[in-house]
Amino acid sequence: MTRFKIPNFNVKNDGVIPYFNLVMNKQVGSVVLNNAVKEIGVWDMFTDKTVTVSFNLNINIKRIVSIHCSILNDNEDEIFVFSDGADEISYTSANGVKLVRSNNGMFHSHDFESSSINRGFIMVNYTT
Repeated sequence: MTRFKIPNFNVKNDGVIPYFNLVMNKQVGSVVLNNAVKEIGVWDMFTDKTVTVSFNLNINIKRIVSIHCSILNDNEDEIFVFSDGADEISYTSANGVKLVRSNNGMFHSHDFESSSINRGFIMVNYTT
C-alpha cells in the first residue's frame, strides 16, 4: 500500500489548511466545494471535432476549481476520461464548456460516431 500526503491549500486570511478540511468545510466557513454535472448530449466525435455544451453556472469564473469530462463509446459499455484524447476543455460564462478532440487521437474513431446517444458527462467543480 502506497501512502501519500494530503496537500495543504493557502486560503486568504486563514493561512494554510488541509485539503480534507477545505472540502469538509470545517475550518474556512463559507468555502464549500460544489459540483455541477451536465450531459454532453449527442456528439458524433468521428465527424465533428468540437462540441460546445451550454453550461451557465451563474458564478464568477474565478470560482471554478476544475472541469472533468467522461466519454461513453457507441456501445455504452466503456467510459473514458476525455483528457486522454483531447486538445481542449474550456469554459466561458457566455458559451459554456467547449470540448475539442484531437485530430488523430482515440476519439477520432468509428467507436465514437453514434448520433443517437448521450456522449457522456461534464462535471465542473467550483467554490462558493
